[in-house]
Parts: sequence; structure tokens; C-alpha cells
Amino acid sequence: MTQQKRSGRIRGFFAGLHYYFCVVWYFAGMLALLFLAAMIGPLWVVAAALLITGWLELRKTRKWRRLFQRNWAVHPDVSDISPNLGKIMAELYERSGIDPKKYPLYDFRLCEKDRLEEEQEEDGSDIKKAANMLQGMSETYRASVLYSGRPILAVSAPMLALLDDEEERAVLAHELVHLREKHVYMGYMLRLLCSFVIWVATLARIVWFFAAGWEAAAYAAMAGISAGLIITRITKAGKPEKLSDRWGQLKTFIFYTVLVSILTMAVFMPVYPLVYLATVLIAMAASTILRGLSRTSEYRADAGIADLGANPLAMMTALRRLQYLQDEAVRKAFLTKRLEAKNFRNWAGKNLYATHPQLDDRLTRLEKIAKRLGYAQDEIRTAKSGHIEVDESHSYPSWMIRYMQAQ
Repeated sequence: MTQQKRSGRIRGFFAGLHYYFCVVWYFAGMLALLFLAAMIGPLWVVAAALLITGWLELRKTRKWRRLFQRNWAVHPDVSDISPNLGKIMAELYERSGIDPKKYPLYDFRLCEKDRLEEEQEEDGSDIKKAANMLQGMSETYRASVLYSGRPILAVSAPMLALLDDEEERAVLAHELVHLREKHVYMGYMLRLLCSFVIWVATLARIVWFFAAGWEAAAYAAMAGISAGLIITRITKAGKPEKLSDRWGQLKTFIFYTVLVSILTMAVFMPVYPLVYLATVLIAMAASTILRGLSRTSEYRADAGIADLGANPLAMMTALRRLQYLQDEAVRKAFLTKRLEAKNFRNWAGKNLYATHPQLDDRLTRLEKIAKRLGYAQDEIRTAKSGHIEVDESHSYPSWMIRYMQAQ
């Protein structure tokens, strides 16, 4: 074994050790939050939250599994948008040790429309919502390993059309690293635990709301609802551009209803605002931990693509192409000033609640990997900050732009 290979294996071992150490801390943090949430409410709240979480997850998994297994389309090995997809995937499957029959490469696009319509009639709106979500994924630039009882490897056709062969190899290698290292299972378990924590905190908050008596709860609820309706109507009349859609009106109504209800309940139970704040902070912390695991897994998948024969420089240019399209969508939606505002909400969205790391951070880490692999500095600089060509035919669909405008 050469010195370089030995050094690479040692570095890979410690990198893997660091990753799993982080995973342990994420789970430990989530369990600590569960303990805190359980201390706020009675014991039956924990049991009720467990039943709700389990029932909702089983229901969701069953319906999504049926949708995936019966309706998803598998990408062809050769097509106009990706003539070398079959060859690329065959090499990646061989290097990763993943069985292509067990984990084929799916498109987000649904097939067999007649069968889908029958399932919608049988299962109701849930299947329709899931199908609409997948249809939306199929029209945007997505590559993912999803979970629906088992891992599902998928990439959208627009993503394949956007990338050249080397970029395609890098992106698919990234997803196969997720699949090989069981990231989807760890993310799924932590997501269940996060949902459990949030339900415990929510139910504990409701129990405390009624602790001062039904009359006090009724007064607080009526005061909140009345204030929410009045303020929403006044705001809509004064600033119609901010409440032009029902979703904006609903968010405003909920915010003021909750705020006034809390303040009213404080008259009957002064400690309630503190209890409410504690449960909200616990739920926010649980979501933050969950997103933290997702970002850590993304870094880990980026670091593993070279083992599958992918070029880290190609991953850099692929990420930059995707960022370019996102920036163009933001520009078209007239959201630039809002997104560039220097406030805590914007900072938190990028650093605490984002499922993926920021582009600059990913590029910096990929740059270090490329240097270790011996790529020339000029090549690295070009991949990181050189000109990126994106054909004008590539853009986010109009419905996505309208959705961004509505947020």
C-alpha cells in the first residue's frame, strides 16, 4: 500500500469517526429536549404524543410507499437529456457496492395516471397532495434519497438536463454516499424523535392552557380569536399588498390570536407565558438539531464522492449551476431585498434551519478535498469562482416563482 493511500484511509477513518460522534451528540441533544418537554407536562402527555407520532408516521409511510411502488418511473439508461446515464450509474453502483436492482434510479415523475386516479379515489386527498408534491419535484432541480419504508434514490429530469456527464456523476455519487452510509435511516429516526418532542411540548402547552380552568381558557380563546379577526381585517385594509392571499391572512390571524390569548391567560395564570415560551424554545431547538444532522450528512456525502470516482471540481460547478438558477428565481420573484436583509430571521434561516449548508462552505470543503487529491490550483480556482454557463432554457417553473412571491 502506498503512503498516499494509507494516509487517505487514515484520514477517512477519522472523518467517519467525527461524523458518527456528531450523530451521537445530535441524538443526545434531542433526548435531552424530550426530557425537558416531559418535565413540563403530566406523564400522560408523553404517552399521548407517542401514540400521535406513531399513528401519523405509519399512515404517511403506508400511503407514500404505495405511491412510490406503484407509480414511480425509472430513468432509462439512454435518453436525450442524459445519453450516458446508464454507464455512469453502472460504474457508481460497482464502486459503491450498492445493488442496482434493489435501488434503481427513479424519476420524481409519476407514471400510470389511470392507476393514480384510482388510488386518489380510494385514499382521498393525502395521495393527491403527495402526487402534487412529487410532480413539483419532477419540474425542479432535485436529487435526493427519500424514505418511504425503504430508501428511494431519485433525480429529476431537469437536473440531468442541466448537468454535463462529470457533474452528473458527482451529484449522483453524492446521493449514493447518502445511501451507502445509511444517512436516510439516521435522519428518519431523528425526525421521528423530533416529531415526538414537538408533540410532547405542544400537548404540555395545551394542558397548561386549561390548567386555570375552562372558563379562563374560554375567555382567553375568545379574546384571541376576536383580536385576530379584527387586526387581520384592519391590516388587510391598510396594507393590502401584504395580505393579498389567504395564506398571508391566515398567518396574520394565527399570530395575533395566539399572542392575545397568551396575554389574556397571563391574567389568570401569570406563569403561562413562561411555560409557552419554554415549549416553543424546545420545539425550535428540536428542529434546529434535526437540520444540523442534515447539514452534517451533506458535508459527509460531499467528502465521499471521490471514493466513487467522482470529480470534486465537477461537484463544485454543479452546485454553482444550481445556485445560479435559485438566484435567478429569487430575482424574478422580486425577493432580493428581503432575502438580503441583515436580520436574525435571515441569519437563522441560513445557519440554523437550512437542511443544506451554504454554498460557500461547501465549496471551501470541496476545495480542500481537491487539493488533497492533487488537482491544480488553477483548475480549483476556475471551478470555484470561474464563469458558469447556464443555458437559457433552464429556469424554475412559473408556479415556483408565484409560490416564492406568496411567501
